[in-house]
Amino acid sequence: MSETKTDKKTKLLDILIYSRKGIIKVDPPEEAKKLPFVKHIPRDGRAISNYSFYDHKNKDWIRYIPIGQGKLARIDGGKVVFGGYLASKPENPDQDLTFPLGTFIIQHLSFREMINVIHGLESDFHNCSSILEKYLLLSSLPKAQREGAWQLQTVELESLIVIIRSIYDLLQKISKLAAAQIRNLHEPHDRIVMDLPDSFATIVMHGSRRRSKDELIERYRLPSPLAEFYFTESEHFQWLRDLRDAVEHHGKSPGMIFDIEDGMAIKADEEPWSFLPIWKPELLRPNGLGSLRAIFLYLVSQALELTTRYVRAYSSCIAVPLAIGPGYRFYIRDFFSHHLVNLRSSLESPWERVAKSKTP
Repeated sequence: MSETKTDKKTKLLDILIYSRKGIIKVDPPEEAKKLPFVKHIPRDGRAISNYSFYDHKNKDWIRYIPIGQGKLARIDGGKVVFGGYLASKPENPDQDLTFPLGTFIIQHLSFREMINVIHGLESDFHNCSSILEKYLLLSSLPKAQREGAWQLQTVELESLIVIIRSIYDLLQKISKLAAAQIRNLHEPHDRIVMDLPDSFATIVMHGSRRRSKDELIERYRLPSPLAEFYFTESEHFQWLRDLRDAVEHHGKSPGMIFDIEDGMAIKADEEPWSFLPIWKPELLRPNGLGSLRAIFLYLVSQALELTTRYVRAYSSCIAVPLAIGPGYRFYIRDFFSHHLVNLRSSLESPWERVAKSKTP
C-alpha cells in the first residue's frame, strides 16, 4: 500500500479555499468552518472546493463567497441551476447526477490542478446532456420537417465522439496528477509510479497495438489494479479513437442513418457499430436496423462509467488523505441532465418514437 504526498509548494498551515476566481487563503481557521460541508480542514496543500451546498434536513441552499482579506460571507439564494453542488443526497433525484470522480477529488485529492480538470469534465458532461436533448428535439419534428434531420444527427454524433474522446484525456490528466502524488508509506521520497504521459492513447497504445497489463506495470510501475483498469479500458478506447480519427481527420461519415417509424436507425451489423455490445435481438428492427439513439446513450454511459471505474481502481490500492466532508457527494445538474440520470433505463428502451408509433 502506498499513499499520496502533500503539496510542497504550500505551507502546511495554510487553509485554502478554491472558488471559480482562483485560490484564496482564509484566516482564521473558523472562516473555513463556515462552510457546512467541511468536517476536516486540510493542512496538506489541498484546497476546499467552494461549491454550493444543499442542506436536506432544512431544505436549504447554502452558498459562501470570498469577500477579501481571507473572509467568507453567505449570500442569498445559492441554488444551482447549471453546475455542481455538494450534498448528502440529490436535491432532485430525477435531475441531479451523482459524479463519483468529482466526489473523490473534492474530498480526497483537491490539489489545485485536479480541481481545474474536474471543471473541464463537468463541462463535457453538460455538453453530453445537451446533445442528448438535441437528438430528441430533431427526431420529434413532424415527418415533413425531418427530411434533412439525418444530416443534423450525423453532425451531433460526430460532435459527441470528439467530446468523449476528450474525456479520456481529461481523465488522464487527473491520473497523471494523482500518480505524481503517490509515495511509499515507509519511504516518503520514493515515488511509486513513473511520470505518466498526458495522453490516454500514449499510455495504453504502442502504435496500433494495445499494451498488456504486464507491460503497463513494467513500463510505468503501475499498481496492479490501475494497470488492469488501463488494459480493460483500452479496447473500447481503441475503437473510439479509430472512429474519431476516421471522422475528424479523414472526413469519413459514421455511416448511413435511416428514419423509420420508431426512430432514427443505423445498420447494427455493419462497422463501426457492430462492435458495440448493445444490440439485443428484441430491440432490432427489420433488416438489422438498430436505434441510433442507443449509440448516443451508450457512448455517454461508457464515458461516465469510465470515470467511476478509475476511482474504484485508484482507491483500491492507494491510501488517500482524509475526506474533507465525509458523507457528502458531488452532483452535477443542468437543464437536460435528466438524460444523464436516466441513461440505463433509456438504453433498455432506446427507440424514441416507439410509444407514439404503437398508439392506435
